[in-house]
Amino acid sequence: MNDAVPPLGKELRDLAQEAGSPKALTRWRLVRIRANQTMLVLGTAGMFVLVFMAGLWGLRIATNERPTVPGSGADNVLYVLNDAPPEEHFPAAIESLQTSEAGFSSLHRAMVGNDGDFVPSPDGASLYVVSRLPTGDGGFRDTASVFSLPGMEKAGEIGTPGWQGTTGIRVIRKLAVDPTGSHLFVLTGFVDGPADSQQAILTLDLGRGKALAEVAPLSGCGSGPMMFPTAEFSLVVICREVDQARFLDLNATGALEETTTLPIRRSGETSTDEFGNVTDVSYAAAAVHDAASDRIFVVFRDGRISVIDAGTRAIAETVQLKLPDGFSVGVPHAGLREGELVLGLGRRGNLDATKGDGVVTVDTESWSVSDLITTASFSSLDVSQSSPEVYTLDRDSGGLQHIDVASSEVSELGTIQGRPQGLIIGP
Repeated sequence: MNDAVPPLGKELRDLAQEAGSPKALTRWRLVRIRANQTMLVLGTAGMFVLVFMAGLWGLRIATNERPTVPGSGADNVLYVLNDAPPEEHFPAAIESLQTSEAGFSSLHRAMVGNDGDFVPSPDGASLYVVSRLPTGDGGFRDTASVFSLPGMEKAGEIGTPGWQGTTGIRVIRKLAVDPTGSHLFVLTGFVDGPADSQQAILTLDLGRGKALAEVAPLSGCGSGPMMFPTAEFSLVVICREVDQARFLDLNATGALEETTTLPIRRSGETSTDEFGNVTDVSYAAAAVHDAASDRIFVVFRDGRISVIDAGTRAIAETVQLKLPDGFSVGVPHAGLREGELVLGLGRRGNLDATKGDGVVTVDTESWSVSDLITTASFSSLDVSQSSPEVYTLDRDSGGLQHIDVASSEVSELGTIQGRPQGLIIGP
């Protein structure tokens, strides 16, 4: 038997071992291009069959038959982004789900484009989705779709030139809305230019339904930056790859007026697996913004936290959490509710840094860490702002979980079929 790994398969395997690291995102884009080129050899007839079959099962919602814990399903509305694989040329979807003790049921579905990302408005009345829609002639158009909640009626579209997509795996959110709800910031790029200057922030005027004329460059920020708007034309960008926080002030045309750069130190801690492979476990895994105190908590994989005061543009505090033995913070699994951080943790032996299989809470005053709540594998996490609840979703298995962090009770609600990339808890 021939155990040789084809070149493309080997590259995909190697990428899985690096998943979650900032530099892996660039390689993923190149692998996707090669995968798409490989698919061309299937021929026209084969592609039609693939599209037809994918359409039958790719976006179905099915309830898992495994029992749930009584009383732990909760009563919430979730919004799930279900992407389509890059080789399947049919639209992805945003699905609203009603959870209950019995599992979940589908409420509404809105078709969107592939390779997308989504974010709700501050008041919870709208959902913004930036994606790549097919044009019907074999091409694509990048657009921001606006949906009214809770019914998910489409309210409009705004073109987003230069959208770079989510590179096939939604790791870092690439959209953010300013606190007033007036502008949507989109992590995008220049159409032309050297690689180091391609990344930029495009500002969409939601009131006028159009993109502003200029973009704000993020040269040298590296892959996977995280955006946190603090005012209508001001935002903080965490450059994970180069250990910086950048405070950007834009003008009314979307152009960059002023930048303040704040270095963020990491510990440099490494981890060695059973085969002797050494990996960095100290880079920034996630960050969350506490609007009430205007602080940003930058969480590193090894449990180090830098607390940034967005008002003074300085680091207010640095702490080192004592995480459960053998665990690191997953990418980008963090949430915040009423002065308590919720972190998704993954085992250090897991080669995929974007996966978690446990949750802890952290008191941001005493910095005490709760006992580990063990869960099934997940790749997305969101924290309720009205109750001590967390929902997780796994992009590979489709498993949806409900976690009551107050009682440490975990409930498996079912399986979402397709390629679920992320979830948001509705208002």
